[in-house]
Amino acid sequence: TKGFVAQVDDEDFERVSQFSWNALVSKRHDTVYAQRNISKLLTGGKHVGQLLHRFILNLPNGSLPDVDHIDHDGLNCQKENLRTATTTQNLGNSRKRKDNTSGFKGVDLWQNRFRARIHIGKKTKHLGMYGSAVEAAKVYDAAAIDAFGEFAYTNF
Repeated sequence: TKGFVAQVDDEDFERVSQFSWNALVSKRHDTVYAQRNISKLLTGGKHVGQLLHRFILNLPNGSLPDVDHIDHDGLNCQKENLRTATTTQNLGNSRKRKDNTSGFKGVDLWQNRFRARIHIGKKTKHLGMYGSAVEAAKVYDAAAIDAFGEFAYTNF
């Protein structure tokens, strides 16, 4: 819907096409996902949506683990693009924020210097102050790879 198209594997097409899917624009994640509405009769009268990527992996909504879209495209629901992840791993693969002013993930300008920080779980680790945004971004990238491994979304 809304001009968006989701991608699924051929092997999943028949199962997916049994239902009507719509576009869910997530402002929080700055991404579009595919979702279907589940009958109120099946959910005790509550409005419930099911996300296509969780349907593909047979995971109920609201349960752990999270599902990470490797390429950040919420409509690419091919199995090679989906992987289960902890919330921390999923956040490690997030892009830089919309309100970013340095141009680099994990870097902001503070007191006329570039500060590198990384968020791991609910903790923020300060990585130091640097003379250039590029230098700070490289330090962030090293810390991200160390913290998130294959889930690290880096600047370079």
